[in-house]
Amino acid sequence: MTRLSNTYLITLTILLSMFGGTACSSDETASSNTEEPTTDEETERERDENSDDDDDSGETSEENDNNQEDDTPPVVTCNYPQESIPFVNYGDVIPNLEFSEVYLADRSRSTFSFKDFYCSPEYEQYDSMTLILVADWCAPCNDYMKAIDDFYHDALLASNTLPVFIDLQNVFYQPASTLAAYRKVTPYVTPGLGIIAGMADSNIQAMFDTGFYTFTPYSAVIRKSDMKVIAKENSQNGRMLLVESLMNVVNDLDADWQSALGAPPPPPPFMSNCAEGQEETSEPNNLPEEATTLTAGTYQGGICGEPAVDMYYVEDGDWTVNLLFSNAQGDLDMALFRTPESTEFEVVSDSVDDNESISFTGAGYIYIGGYQNASAPYTLELINAASENAGGEG
Repeated sequence: MTRLSNTYLITLTILLSMFGGTACSSDETASSNTEEPTTDEETERERDENSDDDDDSGETSEENDNNQEDDTPPVVTCNYPQESIPFVNYGDVIPNLEFSEVYLADRSRSTFSFKDFYCSPEYEQYDSMTLILVADWCAPCNDYMKAIDDFYHDALLASNTLPVFIDLQNVFYQPASTLAAYRKVTPYVTPGLGIIAGMADSNIQAMFDTGFYTFTPYSAVIRKSDMKVIAKENSQNGRMLLVESLMNVVNDLDADWQSALGAPPPPPPFMSNCAEGQEETSEPNNLPEEATTLTAGTYQGGICGEPAVDMYYVEDGDWTVNLLFSNAQGDLDMALFRTPESTEFEVVSDSVDDNESISFTGAGYIYIGGYQNASAPYTLELINAASENAGGEG
């Protein structure tokens, strides 16, 4: 398995029952006034008495208004914790993900956001949130979810953690809708356990582009008091360490689970090893949509700033791409992926020596990245055998 495994990786409309008050009217019987008319003096006296009553009524009304004002609860503002930038690892505040549609535990539909979870009294019984990340094309995800339901269903319901199942991609490697997520999750998770959401109905992609996870199925535990990541899945020798220890984690949110789960330490801070002017002029080219289109030739560039990634695009051809650099200066890796929506690299070169090389046929995106935030200038050679052969024949 290469170290460059790269898997890019609720409007839950709230149904409000509007109970309008039904106005009840009773028949009132009017009786005719048969009393004698009063004298002028009596009439005047009645007017004075009525006026006094009105004054008393006004004072009482004003007192009631004052009492109502005193009973009005103050407006409480809830601010979501400051998000970590970039968000990648243990101890980082998870961004406020918002889902326009989800399925709740009772399988009714609603909206959901991490700020709702953090701020709303609706979720005050929880002290953590457990994210379970799956994909429609991921067969092991089915067993993963089934294991969670088989072994932890009752324990999770009795605990103070909120499971959130997120379906990342459908079978076409496109962001999965919440309906697709429902179809993916419900055969393996019995009703009553957690929230089901799809990636397509959220702003989740921005978070996962930062490298939050590297494989599926995947899970993470978020502590509610500060919305920080306290545990992430780690796979060793075919074992999923977090899911094995899940109940221990959610019952002890202050333990050092990074060490306990054998997770690797976070990458060191980025430090540039480039001289001035060594970075390619096509920056920013850190995302697929920013990828610089190249043709056959030799180019100078560098991993000189954060994020430690450069991306290029080449048209159809029979390509050999050589990345030339000094590993002693910085360990760079190179890989090929076909489309911006690709879920994994197709070809990878990630040695611990100087230089990397990949060969492929067709169009594609070239990823160059600094391992563990490494930095180094590089030379990129692109050789298109198809073009050279065509030139030679002419």
